[in-house]
Amino acid sequence: MSKTDSEYRFSILASSSDATQISSLPIHLTSRKILVIDSILSGNRIAEKNFYRDILNPLFVLLDISSDYIETTSSTSVSDQAHSLQSGTAYLVIIISGDTSLNEFVNCVRKDSDVAFLTVAQGTGNAFANSIGLSTGLDTVKSLLLGTYHNFHLYRSQFDPPGSLIDEEDHTIRTVRSLLFFVVGSWCLHSTLVADSSSAEMRRKYGQLRFHKAAESILKQNPDFVGSIITHHKDRSFSVIESKTNLSYFIVTALPRFEPTFLISPNSLPQSHQLHLLYFPHTTPESTMEIMNQAYSNGSHISNPLVRYLAIDSGDFVTLQLDDSITSDSFSKICIDGNIILMNGKGRTVTFDCVESNLLYIR
Repeated sequence: MSKTDSEYRFSILASSSDATQISSLPIHLTSRKILVIDSILSGNRIAEKNFYRDILNPLFVLLDISSDYIETTSSTSVSDQAHSLQSGTAYLVIIISGDTSLNEFVNCVRKDSDVAFLTVAQGTGNAFANSIGLSTGLDTVKSLLLGTYHNFHLYRSQFDPPGSLIDEEDHTIRTVRSLLFFVVGSWCLHSTLVADSSSAEMRRKYGQLRFHKAAESILKQNPDFVGSIITHHKDRSFSVIESKTNLSYFIVTALPRFEPTFLISPNSLPQSHQLHLLYFPHTTPESTMEIMNQAYSNGSHISNPLVRYLAIDSGDFVTLQLDDSITSDSFSKICIDGNIILMNGKGRTVTFDCVESNLLYIR
């Protein structure tokens, strides 16, 4: 082990043990089968800082805790593991990755599975970890040893007609009628940025700069996204809040932070089973950047007169209608927790609502 490795390993372990003395192991470490899924190609990994090798595995050895460790080897590794869980067995699934891998697992696990998650924020997008306070390795270790169970709330996106889940080469993986999510469903600039920056070409050409390059290109085009937004209520009434409106930004989100300092939905609480709708009409690139910068300023963008920010009450749901004038594939993509769904055809709608879940997370 190099000096850099050992410094990384023992700085976290020492910090954790200094913070609190552990008298006994928590129930999630003694009553559950532990499965560690390491998405080794996700995010921006630093080779000399391997969380499992240098932190998690030595800790398990020290505490005499057994676990199964799986490195992802293909695009189906995460889903394969989710499908393989045995009925009647309680699991603690530690995912070393970001939101998209966790989303893939959630969408493939059986509804009756007894699963608690612990996330290690090492993906490109770590909104879930950032929102529940697990932004660092030290946070994760503390939660592993001291954390408690919390409800892992889920939401559903439904596509009519069915959409195409696409990969980084724009190839169709499969047709989807619905996908579960726990972070965000989006259209307009947000979904286009995620899709464009994730392409294989952008990864090859720009690496870590791909998000900046994609944002520059999209803002230079400054496209119109024409759509309608409808909220449906428990009493079966509905409200058309936008009809064939030119939009720049549209998200439905369950969490407050997409990045540690990017407070996109200040009123969202991870412990609340509730969505928030945030959007604004088509505007100049300068205004768009001002709104985004305000989100980095403690979420002050929600007071911007261009921004509309609504809580979706329990039992209500939101429908987004893509106008038929939107014919370009580039602007017909929906983002669901980092997954990209291409919507083709006429009369395209996406519905976002709450669904029940028996999943848990550790914090």
